[in-house]
Amino acid sequence: MVWYYLTTVREREKIRRAFSFYLSPEMIRKIQESSETLQLGGEEIIGTAVFSDIKGFTSIAEQMTATQTAAMLNAYFSEITSKLFETGGTLIKYIGDAVFAIWGAPVHMDDHATLACRAALAMGQAYRRSDGGSELITRVGVHTGSMLVGNLGSSQRFDYTAIGDTINLAARLESLNKSTGTQMLASGETIAQTDGQIVTRYLGRARVVGRADPVELHELLGLKGEPTRPDAATIAVFEQALAEFTGGRFREAAIAFQEVRERCGGEDGPSELYLQAIEQLGTAPPTGDWDGVINFTKK
Repeated sequence: MVWYYLTTVREREKIRRAFSFYLSPEMIRKIQESSETLQLGGEEIIGTAVFSDIKGFTSIAEQMTATQTAAMLNAYFSEITSKLFETGGTLIKYIGDAVFAIWGAPVHMDDHATLACRAALAMGQAYRRSDGGSELITRVGVHTGSMLVGNLGSSQRFDYTAIGDTINLAARLESLNKSTGTQMLASGETIAQTDGQIVTRYLGRARVVGRADPVELHELLGLKGEPTRPDAATIAVFEQALAEFTGGRFREAAIAFQEVRERCGGEDGPSELYLQAIEQLGTAPPTGDWDGVINFTKK
């Protein structure tokens, strides 16, 4: 019994302490149960990736010392990470002010898309700084698809991580919030795999930098039964406007997008995006095959 404790129980406790600040409890348990998880290699899975960052972080950090910035980020990351762990997410890494996490590995879960969206909604809530400064607004991108996960690196050092086009697109969607004037974007692949309890606004299709095929954009708004902004009636008007735009009826689309903007208090990022697109395209539908896809040229 003494030998068993010294060689097994103590080693598991050592692993738990070492990883408890970085990994979800499920991942720690799996590492404890199988030494194979500490070997190099990976497996291809279907999972959901989430990227987030802080809106206007550069401007905020410029007004603070390095010590103050570190203290703010530590408190912020602690809050965000708790949202990930509560929904079974696996924290991959912090990248500056950004967070990269996945659902579906190392522990398999069928509802990874729903859990990731629920985490994104929780992350998207404004974080109030303890130093009395402005609130920190978290922008989020969510995408579901195939990814390679596992311990990747060299024989000297490796990390548990995830790579693949799914990861890249999740990062692109997070960045796309700047152009669409939104806070949380999810792909059509993600929304198709949720449980139907996530309220979204369909924003149409877009081509992002580095991808030839367009992706469906959905703005995450909340959970069913909760009040959302925009509300259901306004979402219906936006859907009508989007249908007019896709059909090449730009004059009618502009009128409807303007109504959405007014309903949102005079400011609505997605409506503004389409109004600018209509202004650039003109009042006549484009010649050739018109698919209503918005093309973004910046990451």
